[in-house]
This record gives sequence, structure tokens and C-alpha cells, in this order.
Amino acid sequence: MVRLGMDGSEDRAELSGRVEEVDTGRTLKFRSEKELIEFLRRASSDPVETQNVVAEREKETTNR
Repeated sequence: MVRLGMDGSEDRAELSGRVEEVDTGRTLKFRSEKELIEFLRRASSDPVETQNVVAEREKETTNR
């Protein structure tokens, strides 16, 4: 599931939102098209690596 524009920003130049891998519950708040595509690629190729990426991004988000 992909939800776009979660940050409330009026600036539409950069794609942002939240993506969730429904069967595993892994989620990512993404701030760019690149982050979204990276999540989708990793989710389809290596579930364990995706989990690690999500954990790191959550740490970054929490520390802001």
C-alpha cells in the first residue's frame, strides 16, 4: 500500500508519503521517489535487507 503526501506540504515537486508491505507490516516514510523505488526493489528481492533498511530509516525519522 502506498499513501502519498503525508507530510502536509504544499510543495508537490518532491514525492513523499508512506509505503507498507502489507504481508509483513514493514513500513517506510519516504521523502523522495528514489526512497520509494528503493523500498519496493528491496521488498521484492530481499525481505531481510528491506527490514534492515526500514529499521535504519525509522531511527533517522525518530532522531529528528
